[in-house]
Amino acid sequence: MPRFTPAEKERIRERLLDSGYDRFLADGLEDTAIADLTADAGIATGTFYSFFDSKADLLAAVLRREAARVHDDLEATLDAHEDDPETAVRRFLERASVAIVENPLFRRTVARSDRERLHAALSAEELKDT
Repeated sequence: MPRFTPAEKERIRERLLDSGYDRFLADGLEDTAIADLTADAGIATGTFYSFFDSKADLLAAVLRREAARVHDDLEATLDAHEDDPETAVRRFLERASVAIVENPLFRRTVARSDRERLHAALSAEELKDT
């Protein structure tokens, strides 16, 4: 395997996450090929395993990244209404509902039963971190 600098590793990881988002959204976990993910990222197929243990591991990372984005948005919503707790809670719940319903990857993961496959593929420790 070629040696990558820390900056190259981060760029490749981000490309894999971006590709994973697009591919999992379009094809789901089962029908996404590692060869397609690595082609998108510009790396050899075997190099994928230097970054992720499996497609399920990549999907978990993609979902964690999406969840972090939602978390940041929800935190900003609470901060914007810190002087009015009732409005803060109402807006928080509205934004959370919209994020879950409108995020296409969250919707597809649930709709395509990828969640069950993801759950089966990850260890208890990985699930705890998700």
